[in-house]
Amino acid sequence: PNVIIVPVKVLNDKGYGSWSNVIKGIQWSISETESGAGNKRILSMSLGGSQNKALDKVLSTIDDAIVVVAAGNGYGDDACNYSPAGADANNMVTVGSIDSDDHVSEFSSEGKCVDIMAPGGEIIAAGIKNPSSTDIMSGTSMATPHVAGILAQIWQKMDSSSPEDVIQELYD
Repeated sequence: PNVIIVPVKVLNDKGYGSWSNVIKGIQWSISETESGAGNKRILSMSLGGSQNKALDKVLSTIDDAIVVVAAGNGYGDDACNYSPAGADANNMVTVGSIDSDDHVSEFSSEGKCVDIMAPGGEIIAAGIKNPSSTDIMSGTSMATPHVAGILAQIWQKMDSSSPEDVIQELYD
């Protein structure tokens, strides 16, 4: 209930963009939101693409926030081969997709870099036609916000916990 959502647009209206814009968006969100004093930050990143060492390095330096990323829609491909899903970052959770029968969605990337699965098929999401439009979408980008929201609820109940403690509580 006490969450403030700060949207940061890093891709164009067709869902494409540069890794440099993604990095700038991450850096802006970290610098514009204060850490400490009870502020708990979760970055939810419903995007992905080819491996990018610069992006992965930026993610590995974030130590006072939780980063939740989409595993990718690689139809069984290894999520470790993509960014940001394959980044080696301490406070990051990579999310794959399951269907309504709790099976791995056919489109979801998989592998050891996937930390958790969440519903990602046929999700009602905000549309782009007008401010009140909706659309039905599928993908690990739809699963990612489920986990970010759960982490926010967990963290709100854990007073002065570190991002690592909150992530561990999710897994427990």
